[in-house]
Amino acid sequence: MIPPWWGIPVILVVGIAVVWFGWWHDRRRARHAATALREPPPRPTPRLDDSPQPTYTTEDDLRAGAVHPKADPALIARRPGSPTLPAGTHGAFLDASGLATRRDPVVLVTDAPITEDHQLLSLLQRARRGARPLVVVAPAFSPDALGTLLANALSGRIASLPVTLTDADERLRAATLTGGHVVDADDLASGFLPPHVWGTCHGWVSDATTSWVVRAA
Repeated sequence: MIPPWWGIPVILVVGIAVVWFGWWHDRRRARHAATALREPPPRPTPRLDDSPQPTYTTEDDLRAGAVHPKADPALIARRPGSPTLPAGTHGAFLDASGLATRRDPVVLVTDAPITEDHQLLSLLQRARRGARPLVVVAPAFSPDALGTLLANALSGRIASLPVTLTDADERLRAATLTGGHVVDADDLASGFLPPHVWGTCHGWVSDATTSWVVRAA
């Protein structure tokens, strides 16, 4: 049976519409895929055991600085005569006077740059178990690692302090002054941190360029 003459234009219109919709749908899907590739993945929030997650601190926050409680005046007064190290902390950890103090900290000295959050987890857990401040001495810290330590410090969960010390001999001296041992990259990555590698001191004071290891009177 021969269809009416008007059937041919209807079939052509429907066919064109189907082809156009398929082209538009494919183009929309491709555009969404390209956008997803350009957008960075969400930044994970570091966890410490099952405690509430701290607010993650970004590199922009570090540049802007942070407000810390006033440094301990008793420790500051003990700086004269205390051993010094050519090592400072990031400006975001300093108070308005340009100093940071940690009383009776656990101290971990490592030859490995701290670039990943997982390198910090065992350190933070150790400090948290003992309810003590944490001083980490390393040749370098990435912005993400600094952010994790700063978030814990500002939240009051763990009063952590990163200290950048690039000289290997001075890192060995820092470990000796605090009674610990220098941890290499493999042990830090595996979390192998037996008790003898940890150091401590009566107090630690840092500014942007220098640190003082304060001993008990």
